[in-house]
Order: sequence, then structure tokens, then C-alpha cells
Amino acid sequence: MRVAKEGKLLVRQGIRSVFAAVALALMVGCAPQYYVEQPTSEAGRVCAAGCAQRHMQCADQARSMAEMAQQSCQSEKERVIDRCSDIADQKMRHRCEGARGAGAYCATAANTSACDATRAQCVLDCGGAVSETRSSGSLPVY
Repeated sequence: MRVAKEGKLLVRQGIRSVFAAVALALMVGCAPQYYVEQPTSEAGRVCAAGCAQRHMQCADQARSMAEMAQQSCQSEKERVIDRCSDIADQKMRHRCEGARGAGAYCATAANTSACDATRAQCVLDCGGAVSETRSSGSLPVY
């Protein structure tokens, strides 16, 4: 009888833990998000257009850097494979390649988060405002 009661108690505690985890996940998901609204004045809109232009340049540079890193990684993999290609035993050749990083995944995504944050700050400096509601043209605040 005592074992059955302890089992039920453990089940109840498990259910409570699951409910607590779900409640926590829902609360985190309900955190407000903020957006930067574009300036309303003509001078502010002209200024914000400059922010957008600088953002495009920054994002292009980030993409270019990611592409160069991708190419460098691929070149390094090819160099390692070439260096290990003289090993006749396939298992040993793969071990040689793996130990030198030839098995690594080379995809490098462009990180534009700094560009995005700089643009949001720039738009604020131009007269933009922070809002909890998203409208067309607003920028997420990171």
C-alpha cells in the first residue's frame, strides 16, 4: 500500500513539474517585443533613409565576409584531403582527414545582427520612436 502511495506522489510531482515548465514557457513567450517606428518628420525620414543605406552596406559586408569564410573553409578542406590522399588504407585516410578538420561543415551564415542593431539606433537618433506594436516600416529591436 505504501509503495502505491509513493508512486502516486511521484506521478503528481511529475505532472506538477510539467505544468510548471509549460507555464514558464508561456510566460517567456509573452514577453513584450519592441519595435522602432520610422520618424514622422521629413528631415527624420531623410535621415532614416541614410540609416537604411548604411545598413545595406553593413549587411553586404557581412555577407561578403561569410562568403570569404566559406571559401577559405572549402579550400582548407581540399588541402587536407589532398595531403591525406597518399594514404592507401581508406580507414586511415579518413582518420587523417578527420583529424585535420576535413569533415567539418563549412556553411557560414552572415551575421547581420550588429548591422540591424546599429540601424535601429540610427533611426531612433533620427527621431524614430519605440513602440510595442509593429507597423509597416517598423524595425524589431534586438
